[in-house]
Amino acid sequence: MANIKFSQFTSRTDYNNVDALVGYDGATNVRITPGDVISSWNGNQPIIRFSNNTGGTTSTIDVGIITNTSTTINLAADAGTGKYQISGADAVTYDGAGWRIADNLIKVDPIASKVDIYPSTVQIGDGTASNVTLFGDCAAGGNFEMSVLGEQIFNVSPGSDLIIGPNDDITILPGNNINVSSKIAFFNNIIDSNNANGLNDSMLVSLPGAGTGVFWKNPAANQFIGYKSLQLFKWTNGNPVAYTNWINGAGSTLPFDPVPEIQVGTYNGLGTSTDYAWTCVNTSGGTAGQQATFTLGANGGGVWKIRTCQHWFDQTNEVEIKVSFGTLNTTFDVIDEKSTELIGDKIFYGELIKKLDGGDTLTVLVEFVSGGGINPFPSDAGNRPIEITFERIV
Repeated sequence: MANIKFSQFTSRTDYNNVDALVGYDGATNVRITPGDVISSWNGNQPIIRFSNNTGGTTSTIDVGIITNTSTTINLAADAGTGKYQISGADAVTYDGAGWRIADNLIKVDPIASKVDIYPSTVQIGDGTASNVTLFGDCAAGGNFEMSVLGEQIFNVSPGSDLIIGPNDDITILPGNNINVSSKIAFFNNIIDSNNANGLNDSMLVSLPGAGTGVFWKNPAANQFIGYKSLQLFKWTNGNPVAYTNWINGAGSTLPFDPVPEIQVGTYNGLGTSTDYAWTCVNTSGGTAGQQATFTLGANGGGVWKIRTCQHWFDQTNEVEIKVSFGTLNTTFDVIDEKSTELIGDKIFYGELIKKLDGGDTLTVLVEFVSGGGINPFPSDAGNRPIEITFERIV
């Protein structure tokens, strides 16, 4: 029995500096080491709480200290399993082979090096973030693969290529190159860069300029699919020059206002009328002092319908008018008409349908042959003036 008072005992702050604790077990004096007190107490407590039960307080649990080399927490049970619970649900469970997380919704298999996620829906991001990034890291030269039921959806080799499909069907290479190794079946229309559908016997070809896209083209007609154009040019008195008598028996080319009265084109963003339709330029010469040359834009190749309306008066007995479209590699007469009308005005019509190439030019030549020797005069006073229209058919 101790021979000094408790107040005379020397204090210790480290249980390793205490050999034994003494006490009573009924009528028996007993002693126990501090280590046995700790181990026996831990082994016999079904629940150990490290918390403050006072309402409204915050509890802090520290495991290890900064100077520790490492700190280990073991979750152990009789069958080699252990679990960590939050609010009565298993947060982490060890089943002897792997870890089950979030009440068994996620399984981590360290042997097979895989993670199984059992919910049918996995959401990344909350729908409010402007960007959500999913990273898949692998060793240099390795591959990151996503599969469904063992079949590859895509396979990424960082810095090399992206492969899509179970049979490496599509390979996207650096530099925006795409290789397709499997057959492709199209059950709907293919749209070109101008949002146009292809027609029968058409092919996709590159638009002018690198990186500008593709368009449908009909090789036989050498034309853009879906591209239309209509222009109307007139010669009115004083624009570009005043009307004058046409010398009988002497053909001459006509002038035209270089600004079309009507110009409509569905160029699908390909360019302007200068590229895909006709421009008019007047030069000195001819009976009227100016004569017009029409030039087709460099990309305007196709089939064109060209019409002319010729309104003249002072057409006397047995007058003959000839109107020709010239410099289309040759000259085409589109009007050759005789009239026995003794006096008055008359409108003559003619048209040409021809496949033309970009850069082709056209002039309108008019010649009168009259038995009476009268020189006809253009008419637009209250009348339809002389005009020419260009309409792209296909």
